[in-house]
This record gives sequence, structure tokens and C-alpha cells, in this order.
Amino acid sequence: MDADAIDTGIVDWVYAGQLADQGYTQADLNTTARVLSRPCPHCRAPAGAWCVNTGSGELLAHLDKQHVARRIR
Repeated sequence: MDADAIDTGIVDWVYAGQLADQGYTQADLNTTARVLSRPCPHCRAPAGAWCVNTGSGELLAHLDKQHVARRIR
């Protein structure tokens, strides 16, 4: 995992294989773990969980769909 990521088991599921099976590279997995290791200030998704659409409640289950506020350090 990236040195910047929080050292916690909350994002271990990112490396469990399901995302790799969807075509995520190791770099994508590291980025996903880093982004998901902190809560989203926009939708209030907790650390370790995907963001949700604040209008529909739809789960935004992809790295590219995470809120910008969460992706920015």
C-alpha cells in the first residue's frame, strides 16, 4: 500500500481480488485504498466505504466516481 495510506484493515478488502478481477491495476488498488482510507467530506461516506450519490443514494462503486473532495488531500 502507498506510504500515504492509513495503516488500517479498513481497506484490506480493496486488495482481496474483486477489484483486480474488474481490471484495476496495482497502482489503481493503491490509489483506491488511499482515497477510501479517509471519510468523504461531501457525502459523509465512512473510511473504507465507497461514496454515495447525495441525490439518489446510489453507491458510487468505482475509483473514478469518488467525490473530488475525497480525492484531494
